[in-house]
Amino acid sequence: MTSGRDPRRARGARLAAALCLAVWAAPAAADDFESILEAIETPRDMSIPFVEKRGNALLAEPLVLTGEVEFSADGALAKTIETPFRERVVITRDRLELTRDGRTRRLSLQRKDDVRQFYAALRALLEGDAQTLRELFTIETARNADCWRLVLVPAAEPLGAFVGKMVVSGRSSRVLEVRSELSADDWHSLSFGGEP
Repeated sequence: MTSGRDPRRARGARLAAALCLAVWAAPAAADDFESILEAIETPRDMSIPFVEKRGNALLAEPLVLTGEVEFSADGALAKTIETPFRERVVITRDRLELTRDGRTRRLSLQRKDDVRQFYAALRALLEGDAQTLRELFTIETARNADCWRLVLVPAAEPLGAFVGKMVVSGRSSRVLEVRSELSADDWHSLSFGGEP
């Protein structure tokens, strides 16, 4: 795991994200979806810094969290929140494990189809699995030079009850941001590789 952060690299990542996210890209050709997925390079078994923003109607300003995510070789996703509190969540194909305040809770995903499908969608995105994403979502693709955006709208329940829309933005082989709209006023935005 790596936790050191190069300020120059972080500034460069923020600038690249700002440039890509500011561009209103034109609709892309249908085969661009597969080419975008094939190009994504997801580091395995190494920590990637993230900044997460959570917004809802009860908050005057979005809650900002920082930490690291890791995608393991066996397909497990781990997210460690470092500020403003400490928490670790590990999701595998059949289980969610949450550790907070020294206590660990485990939840089987066999009875949580919405969470299981959301994890399957994230894993499919990171692994370039176009077939699984097409089964779960209707997809719009936009592209401008090496910047791209995927708009994923759940095709059916139970995933549709969990998330209204996911917007994934990136540049070349990198995913820069995943924004999930959970309801009209509830959203999460996860940005990678930069500082708040």
